[in-house]
Amino acid sequence: MIQEFKLTCGRCEEELSVNFYDLLPLDKTNKKLLKTNDLFTVVCPKCQNKIKLNYDCVLVDEKNKYALALVVEDEDKEKVISLFENHDQNYRKRIVKNQQEALEKTFIFDSHLNDYAIEIMKAVHKIGLLKEFGSDTDLKIYYTREPIVCFVILMNGESYSLPFEKDFYDQVVRDYLNEDETNFKEVDYDWAVRILSEEVNA
Repeated sequence: MIQEFKLTCGRCEEELSVNFYDLLPLDKTNKKLLKTNDLFTVVCPKCQNKIKLNYDCVLVDEKNKYALALVVEDEDKEKVISLFENHDQNYRKRIVKNQQEALEKTFIFDSHLNDYAIEIMKAVHKIGLLKEFGSDTDLKIYYTREPIVCFVILMNGESYSLPFEKDFYDQVVRDYLNEDETNFKEVDYDWAVRILSEEVNA
């Protein structure tokens, strides 16, 4: 199914009609566009202005068997998930909120890693940094494998890298691997904090 958008260029006011697919393949071309944050970029044919969009769809990697439901507004979650309901259930299915989260999942799954473990590792690092620098610190952590495998820390406008500890990863996989894979779910910082809290209170 195709979604049609009507846009007005903010630079030259040209009226544009743009089509996107509800199910978008995560092939080499689209992954490259995802890396440059251009997967949903529209170029005005009149003035060459680049217009950034973020819209609901399901990104599907047929080769590595995972599907990412990109949900812009939380109230549309069930509608977006339903786009994939008639497909093979043998997929890892995740909900993401933006292109950065989608890119991170592609890095994780294309590396044949477990995103449950990655998110728990990120949460442990983030909790430690917030304790050290204060709970009001502007802090985000992402897994990447380009140019090297590491965690990227964005804190108070600065960027840092943190080594990916394979021993730590293997330990977390052993402890948290038994998770349901039948439905779309959000595996993010809030999910990881909840899992860690349950472990502490068990």
